[in-house]
Amino acid sequence: MLTAKTKTWLGLIAAVAVVVIAALLIVHWIGIGAPAMKPVRLSTDDAQKAIQQRIAAYRQAGEPIAMDDFRAKPVDPSRDAAEPLLAAIKLLEPFANDPSWDLEPFHHLSPKDWQTIDAALVKFAPALAAIDQADGRDQADWKIVFKSPAIDILLRSLNGVRQLANLLQMSALSAQHHGREDQAVHRLRQLISLARMTDQQPFVVAHLVTLGIVAVTANT
Repeated sequence: MLTAKTKTWLGLIAAVAVVVIAALLIVHWIGIGAPAMKPVRLSTDDAQKAIQQRIAAYRQAGEPIAMDDFRAKPVDPSRDAAEPLLAAIKLLEPFANDPSWDLEPFHHLSPKDWQTIDAALVKFAPALAAIDQADGRDQADWKIVFKSPAIDILLRSLNGVRQLANLLQMSALSAQHHGREDQAVHRLRQLISLARMTDQQPFVVAHLVTLGIVAVTANT
């Protein structure tokens, strides 16, 4: 007499065997019924022509396809927000290790923390003045050198842009803390503009940095 456990294992084995056989029959049936695929052989000239036709179709549809298609159009210097923003990034470089960056401005701060922030903002005043020069400008030329392969393109400004967002957050909260509500709102508007200008770079990582700036704005 077979035990219940043995019967169970035999049933499972039989079921698996049925599934495997059915699968093999289906594959065999498909292989018989499918028409034979003839290999397509193109000459080098024909292949190049086909590629160019496909590229032309994408471009006619308004889609970028080659690296040159992603190059930004010339920007009117009077409308270029990137120039003063890049200058602000440069002005902040000597203060990369300032203790004010280690504070969390959106949490409760002690009087000593506020003193640290206010002292830092005095040092950062030239950078804030440079950011002010970007007000009202709606385009950005980030001086990106486009080349192939795209993985070799350097986006040097992104770390600095995020630091500008931190600076604007610090300035907005300090202004609100001292009762200068109009200046606080102005800094928030500059944060939103900074996000928009950053998102003009046609790269996924730039969009992610933009989302980070939006989060900083919302937290502020």
